[in-house]
Amino acid sequence: MAEKTEKKERGLYENKPGEWWIQWFDAEGRRHREKVGSKAAARTLYQKRQTEKLQRKKLPELTPKKALLVADMIERFRPQWEAKKSAADDRRYAAYWTEALGSLAANEVRPSDVEAWRAKRLKVDKVAPATVNRAVAFLKRVFNLAIRDGLFEGANPVAKVRQIRENNSVMRYLSDEEEALLRPCCSPELWLKVEIAYLSGLRQGEQFGLRRKDLDFRARVIHVRESKHGESRTVPMSDRLAELFRAQLDSHGEEWVWPGEDPSKPYLKTSSYTALQRACKKAGLQNFRWHDLRHTFCSRLAMAGASLATIQALAGHKTITVTQRYAHLSPEHNRAAMELLAPRPKPAPEPPLPWGDPEALAEVLCERLSEADLAALQAALARRGRHLRVVR
Repeated sequence: MAEKTEKKERGLYENKPGEWWIQWFDAEGRRHREKVGSKAAARTLYQKRQTEKLQRKKLPELTPKKALLVADMIERFRPQWEAKKSAADDRRYAAYWTEALGSLAANEVRPSDVEAWRAKRLKVDKVAPATVNRAVAFLKRVFNLAIRDGLFEGANPVAKVRQIRENNSVMRYLSDEEEALLRPCCSPELWLKVEIAYLSGLRQGEQFGLRRKDLDFRARVIHVRESKHGESRTVPMSDRLAELFRAQLDSHGEEWVWPGEDPSKPYLKTSSYTALQRACKKAGLQNFRWHDLRHTFCSRLAMAGASLATIQALAGHKTITVTQRYAHLSPEHNRAAMELLAPRPKPAPEPPLPWGDPEALAEVLCERLSEADLAALQAALARRGRHLRVVR
């Protein structure tokens, strides 16, 4: 009689005598192999894997999700913030948070983690409050994108972190004495960029984003195609600015006013920022940034007597509130304005007219009245039948 063979079971196979394995396919169709041991244990594990696969298909909410790390979350949304005009700043913020919280799961981040990082940046690294606020706003935006796309559940932990107060009332600008110290510490190429910056008031991105077609030498204007607020504006070009821009354009034949290493792309603005910092250090100037050249433009206009409305228009400020900060940059000019209200000596009162002495009266009237007034007085007396003879 023939020996009865054991029926082969799906997903189970014996690699060696007594060594059983299972083979199964997950919900995405990927094949898996696992070494188990006994046949009974292999059968149990295979059934478990099949049950898990069914749960993933029919009940995905029961399947635990892989923890999303902060570093992965930031990287996932890189295309969104790389497309912005502030991409260079956002790259720095991304690096800050990747270093500080990148290894944490996003659902493990607490407001206290963000506040601790902020405190270190302010007290240890001596970073300006505005810079810290922008970095926190970046992380908050990344969490909002993750919530929108269903990658993060729950409330945004950064939303509970309040912004710190920014002190924008004190503006740094270049004095005449500092300008004299800085100029010899700059290369001719750098000083041309610096002088154009404080004579035009252009933002750094606006200046280094100019093309040849944006400079209208006939109309003497600079066309800013897209400002900080996304709007276009024109800036008048002085004779000195026109001279400087012509010198820059004559130095090359590219489309960009300041071409980059790749001439088809604009100049990298961070290069000038770094060069200016080295020149300031050499000149002994402290706490002076590239943006302070724009403050120099506005403050010098204010000290020259330009109205706040004029400064707002030339600088492209969205609101007059921003421009009003420059009213406090020149104490000397403010003191001069206050002198207008200082009490002035009153003139001595004139003695009364000698009505009883006709000759003395005529003499006083000749001293006090103009020719036209005397003629009018003579005409008025003549209509009454009286005459006044004036002898000079």
